[in-house]
Amino acid sequence: MLRTSALIRPSGTFPQRGKDDVEISALVTSEVEFEQQTINLLLYRTIYRMIRSYVDTTALLWEIVMIAKNERFEMRLDTDLLVRIDEWRSKQDSSPSRAEAARYLIEEGLSLNSTYHLQISKVERLNTWLLTEILKCQKNYGDEDKKSVELIQNAIIGGHLWALDWELGGVVHEHTDDRAALSLVVNTLDMWNFIERGYAELSAVEKKTLETTIGPTGTNPSFFGFDGNHESEHMGIASFLINEMGRFPRFKGRDLNSHMPLVSRYRAMTSRFDGMRKHLVGR
Repeated sequence: MLRTSALIRPSGTFPQRGKDDVEISALVTSEVEFEQQTINLLLYRTIYRMIRSYVDTTALLWEIVMIAKNERFEMRLDTDLLVRIDEWRSKQDSSPSRAEAARYLIEEGLSLNSTYHLQISKVERLNTWLLTEILKCQKNYGDEDKKSVELIQNAIIGGHLWALDWELGGVVHEHTDDRAALSLVVNTLDMWNFIERGYAELSAVEKKTLETTIGPTGTNPSFFGFDGNHESEHMGIASFLINEMGRFPRFKGRDLNSHMPLVSRYRAMTSRFDGMRKHLVGR
């Protein structure tokens, strides 16, 4: 009994051995009681270790959270915005604090900018619905147009706005032409307009001399367009300028797909041509 009781007691429970062990053993009146005490001690020790592990893990996680959010940021909001935040909080199951709600809403707003999804307010839904109803009443409205109207209405009714992204991607998108690309396209078209017009005014002898001097590239130099696979934005801008806006009519009706990247070459050419343009204007 003395040996068994010494094995089961937890460290630090009984400060001394010998007399204390005898006293503890004397308290055990039966084999069943002793086994029950043993089980209880082991159970208490297991529970203690589990609680201690949970507390340590929670503390570690809290330290990680605090390290991740170690930048303090103060922000002043007007009453109306605070009311709107509180209204949003009241509708959430987790009942977040104002700080948590503001952090979540900021993250959601930033994610919308990085990954575009069509969002329509209640007023916009109503206006869109009314417009589609007007379109349905128009005479000579084609079957394809009617299908588009039905798609829009069904998407609004069912909340399937993603379908408009899929089926009307040419209309519902976030793309805007880059101004640097626009500038390069305009300069390129202007440069090639000068080159082609100047070559057309050369005599046969001058054309032959040009070909002999610079090689095959001197034979009927023409604007090739832009690569449809890798320079689609540039090609789209050029097509819109020429075919929709009526600019640079010399290139109207041409295939503007060069089937090979040319932006780098055009950029180098226009850079050198800029110094010549002032001497060619009016000629």
